[in-house]
Amino acid sequence: MNQMESMNASDEAVAFINSLLQVELPDGARHLLQERSVSVNAEVVEILISLADRFLDKGEWEIAIWLAELAVDAASILGKDELRADSLFTMAMIYQQTSHLEEARELYQQAASLYEGLGIESQLANCLAGCRKSTL
Repeated sequence: MNQMESMNASDEAVAFINSLLQVELPDGARHLLQERSVSVNAEVVEILISLADRFLDKGEWEIAIWLAELAVDAASILGKDELRADSLFTMAMIYQQTSHLEEARELYQQAASLYEGLGIESQLANCLAGCRKSTL
């Protein structure tokens, strides 16, 4: 893919995410995600994860969780376990930072299972550390 094609793909990903954010939350966005699944790619998932992180940094955890959930859904549509694990890990961090420790622990465990299956030891270790913090 050349630079121009890459820019067009990025623009399409951003446009798709903007359309997700314009519909009724959260059910409308999930429906649109399913309906336009051909528009879902790795970049869409990565942008949703990044947006979730940004909203968490701003203290808007409800929107952050919703965006992370959409990232999980999008990764599931793609069938990409690494992206799904990344999305679950992001959701776990959000829940942990908002003191929803049981939910965080469950999400860390789900992400850890995926990372273990993929052989991504560094992220597996991060999940296990997150699980420990969520039990304190």
